[in-house]
Amino acid sequence: MRLLHRTSRTVEPTAAGARVLTRARPLLAGADELVAEAASGRSRLNIGHAWSAFGRHTTEFQRRWRRDHPDVELRLVRHNSSTGGLAEGLCDLAVVRSALDLKPWSHAFVGHEDRYLALASDDPWARRRGIRLAEVATRTLALDRRTGTPP
Repeated sequence: MRLLHRTSRTVEPTAAGARVLTRARPLLAGADELVAEAASGRSRLNIGHAWSAFGRHTTEFQRRWRRDHPDVELRLVRHNSSTGGLAEGLCDLAVVRSALDLKPWSHAFVGHEDRYLALASDDPWARRRGIRLAEVATRTLALDRRTGTPP
């Protein structure tokens, strides 16, 4: 496949070359980061998440990380995808909250979290103490399909 148009005066990418270049730039930037990290002797762990990282446990997790791993920089990075940036190669590991095919990755279940439903105050369900998830399927709901979370 031809990637470049060359003349004696110019070099320009073909359409295929432009696609390759678009995909190669993040890979080359990642390689540069890896070389810089290796040269510095410091390590970094990038944890991707679609929203709220570890929820109410995030601050405590960060404190413990700093205490237990002082030589490893922790970076929590928000990625608006169902895999929290893992499938895109944007993080080392990710916190995910939606059902997805986990076969490509090693994974571990870390816990359950409560879900809340926001309703108008005059909605008939507003007076109820609890609503089963199966009941919600009968109503109109705003949901980000990429992350499995409300927008």
